[in-house]
Amino acid sequence: MPLAKVSNLRHRPASSASPQAARDTLAGLELMVENARASVHPAQLAEWWREVAELRLELGRYEMAMAAAQRAQGYVEILFDAPAYASLLNLQGTCLTHLGDHRGALVHFERALAQDPSNASATFNAAVLYLREERYTEAEDMFARLVSANPNDAESLNLQGVALFHLGETEKAERKFYFATTIDRNHAPAYYHLSLIHLQREEYESAYQNCSRAIALRQNEPAYWNNRGVIHASLGQLRPAINDFTRALTLDYGYVGAHLNRSLALEELGQRDQAQEDLKRALRLQPSALESASTTDRAKFEVIAGYPGLLAA
Repeated sequence: MPLAKVSNLRHRPASSASPQAARDTLAGLELMVENARASVHPAQLAEWWREVAELRLELGRYEMAMAAAQRAQGYVEILFDAPAYASLLNLQGTCLTHLGDHRGALVHFERALAQDPSNASATFNAAVLYLREERYTEAEDMFARLVSANPNDAESLNLQGVALFHLGETEKAERKFYFATTIDRNHAPAYYHLSLIHLQREEYESAYQNCSRAIALRQNEPAYWNNRGVIHASLGQLRPAINDFTRALTLDYGYVGAHLNRSLALEELGQRDQAQEDLKRALRLQPSALESASTTDRAKFEVIAGYPGLLAA
């Protein structure tokens, strides 16, 4: 299943202040902690540094947020406060994720859970990274724990469904996606995932309805447009399919799957030159793009290519 874009990792809600107000608050806090006297209690220093870390994270200053969280962590160690220590580890893991160090982030989330197994944010964040690493059994178990603690957690239900789908539990996955949409009728990824399941079953009307609902909620998600294009193409509706593939490519011109899908649709309409252009673009972007193609589709691409050397170029 092509995973829908996962929501932001969980730490704490962003402040409602404007970016400028957040910067002003941060500047004041930084001045205060750097000039704090030795008489200030470690608990207060830990809280101040934590607030600095939070604001730096919110402003996208991830390395500086890490440094502030580590300063806070030093004071929390003195206090033997396991939940606060876990919260800071979770914050650092979130920073590392933004910096692209998913392995390091996961270590921090796991350490947070070792300190405080009840930390829901660290549980969610670790589960998301397990999902990205294709560790589906571990991800499903963690999302299940979150849903058990909070049955109205639509995003955890949705992502539990993704894990279940990859574990071959399609019917259970479908129920999770459906429950997510009943809890949050604006949860676009759950509608998208339902659409994928219906498409897989060739239930095109249901697939179309769910995908169109996802698009109505999030019009800037190229995967949604591409998926609806596939539904149109499956029904022989080639012009609407091409329109949807084109919209996906307008949003993300590097979307290899949409280039390949549009190539097939253009070929069906007899527009060989344009079909070849999309195929060439897809292969330039990803030379291995056809490795996962079905035998039928690969044969079609061989025809579109027109000569054997094109697919290898």
